[in-house]
Amino acid sequence: MTGRYSASTGDPGVFTPEEVAALGASLDGAWDGLPSERRTPGTRKALAYAIMDLATHGERDPARLIKLALEEITPEAPHGAI
Repeated sequence: MTGRYSASTGDPGVFTPEEVAALGASLDGAWDGLPSERRTPGTRKALAYAIMDLATHGERDPARLIKLALEEITPEAPHGAI
């Protein structure tokens, strides 16, 4: 899963099975990056929506998806303090 667009179609809103698996892994990575007291069903849902939104707009890098999704659900956190 390299680059910003689907390797198979060039369409940022269409995901290959491999990309879907990588998006799931990104969700798990973001979830693992949260303190246990923040791990609620609502927070997991917010992370999933953030990752899907980012991926639909072309982001495919798992590390960036994790970082940006965490920033999106925690905008008040100081840089690097999630």
